[in-house]
Amino acid sequence: MRSHAITERAILIAEADRVFAIFIKQRDKWTCVRCHKPSPIGSKLFTCSHFKNKRYLKVRWNPANADGLHKYCHTLWEYDKKGEYLLFKQRQLGNVAVELLKKEAQNTSYHITNDQLKLIISRYKSLIGE
Repeated sequence: MRSHAITERAILIAEADRVFAIFIKQRDKWTCVRCHKPSPIGSKLFTCSHFKNKRYLKVRWNPANADGLHKYCHTLWEYDKKGEYLLFKQRQLGNVAVELLKKEAQNTSYHITNDQLKLIISRYKSLIGE
């Protein structure tokens, strides 16, 4: 029974990630927020980047924490989250919002239930037209 719960949760997290990534890519019009070059819709080279790592569940599916980036730009910013990516987020959201996002991410007591994951999936599916 325990392994079934883990499997269901893994499936729900993967589906939440999938629909959230599509939402971010659509929101950013399949155009990289770093280099401003457009990508063909559905391109595997266009990614959903998380400013604060996906391990922080409190902000994992928060649109303020994510941006559409080309794979190359994603790689550059992944290793520069205290430099160029931080400056971009400060311009995009404002300093106060970035600090709140960072603080929210550090909430290690946060737990998300399978029912909450289902709500996240449902919300983003409706926003992307699925």
